[in-house]
Amino acid sequence: MGRAERARWIAGYYLATPAFAAADLVFGANVRAVGLADHPEWRAAWYAGCLACGVFSFVRPAWASVLGLLETSANLLLLPLSLFLPYFALANRILDGEVVTENPITPGFVVNLILASMVWVALFYARAGLGGRRPARLGF
Repeated sequence: MGRAERARWIAGYYLATPAFAAADLVFGANVRAVGLADHPEWRAAWYAGCLACGVFSFVRPAWASVLGLLETSANLLLLPLSLFLPYFALANRILDGEVVTENPITPGFVVNLILASMVWVALFYARAGLGGRRPARLGF
């Protein structure tokens, strides 16, 4: 995949943000900003930031990989926080003797994790100039 084609793919991914936001608002299918599920204003700002990444990636294709890496890195930072903070709250409730039936790992969380991870890995290898090839061995 050439640099221009990769930039178009990244821009397309981010320019599809309104579709993800609509699915979130209409159907409750939050698969793009699961780490911000409890904060609708922050989630709206995240969607706006993703759309801005799409616009900048479209206008300045040279920025596409860097913007994509920054956004997916932040997303992958939010995902563990969105998992472990409710998990620890759940553990505290169980230790306090409450009967708890909810599970902090939702299908949307899993889809968001897979989506963000795939984009991050693709952008990381593209940015490193490896283009999907295996990196050289380090001697061990």
